[in-house]
Amino acid sequence: FPDQEDDPDDGSEDERFELPVLPKGILITDSVLSLDSPRRPRPLELNLARIVEAVAADGKLSVTLEGGIRKEAVHLEVTSADVDGLVDFRHVELSFVGKFGEIDFDGNFGVEDLLEPRRPTASLNLAGPSSEYLFYLLDVEPLARGPLHAELVMEPVGELMRISVDSVFGDFTAQARG
Repeated sequence: FPDQEDDPDDGSEDERFELPVLPKGILITDSVLSLDSPRRPRPLELNLARIVEAVAADGKLSVTLEGGIRKEAVHLEVTSADVDGLVDFRHVELSFVGKFGEIDFDGNFGVEDLLEPRRPTASLNLAGPSSEYLFYLLDVEPLARGPLHAELVMEPVGELMRISVDSVFGDFTAQARG
């Protein structure tokens, strides 16, 4: 109202951003997600047979995606430890597992405050037949040829953060600890 002014020094705590709405259930079927750019010879299409989002009675959110890309199956399942944490961006814990054609992946992510992330935890495991196969699925020219495998772990240790990476991407190998 015009006659009421906000007083920044009124001692009240700043309002924190929260999701205004979080549906308890969504179902999307028979859709296509198309990725295009000037550098692509043609759009990359992800055929979405089904996306399901649901909040269970125990407060856990789950999202399941089923579809295909270049005639290969795509499957992704994401779950949260607590939907309330997603709404106010606090105590966010997510885990995921999926298949991208013949490439398997899984992992998790956690952080106490997503708006001011400090000391997150994360892991990712990815394994597939070859890097060429990944480039085939993405419909781009291969940048590397050979194996495809990656493991990443990030976690707090005392006051420090530990990061561990072991990956093979075609001709490229990366190993790091710190």
